[in-house]
Amino acid sequence: MKKYLFATLMAVMGVCAQAQIVSSSSSRVIRFVDEKPAEPFKPTRYVKGGFSVLNFISENDDWMSPSYYSLTGYNLVFGYDKPFFQDKTDAPLRGCISWGIEAGLSSRGTGIDLSGDYELSGDDCVEVLKHSLIVNPKLTFKIGSPKFSWYYDLGAFVRFDYATGIDAGYDDLETLFQEWTEDQNVDAGLSLGTGFWINRFEIGFGVLFGFSPLFSTGTENEIEGMTISPQFHIGWAF
Repeated sequence: MKKYLFATLMAVMGVCAQAQIVSSSSSRVIRFVDEKPAEPFKPTRYVKGGFSVLNFISENDDWMSPSYYSLTGYNLVFGYDKPFFQDKTDAPLRGCISWGIEAGLSSRGTGIDLSGDYELSGDDCVEVLKHSLIVNPKLTFKIGSPKFSWYYDLGAFVRFDYATGIDAGYDDLETLFQEWTEDQNVDAGLSLGTGFWINRFEIGFGVLFGFSPLFSTGTENEIEGMTISPQFHIGWAF
């Protein structure tokens, strides 16, 4: 009789131990399932603005022998950025590469010293500032997390000048410059940029390389060159 009681007691203890193991495993599974997934990278809409340093590099050293100097410009754009592989949580590059587009207001221009070989009276400088609409699609590469990331981007832009301001040392020089030159009101080129995102706030630096000249002479001696615009800006995502 004692043997039967002992065997029964051992069987009950074994069942209880097995139930406890199963219960412990199940609770671990439940806790694992309840853990929150990593914060996803989401599409971003943002606005950014700042100032730029405008310059023009000419390949025509013989055209009136001018020298060019920099002006201060501006940039104000709205942007949209969407990560690739956004819905694939196991993708190795999830959130690291994104595509986007920026559109807004920009400027390009240069200062021109016309003294050279021409004996003009007074202040022989002309400053040309063009106000533009710009569209800039781009690819962005990110390192970090949605809360803090460093990025760099590469894009191709096109911009259309809608207004041109000319400031000359005196009225006759402005008139002569307008007679000598013709506006080139479309520009296209490449953009490079880098910066940091801290939550919704951004600090960045970029450069626009425009392949179209600011103006031509309206004669056979066309001006060749490119506009270079380093840009400093801050941004805010919403």
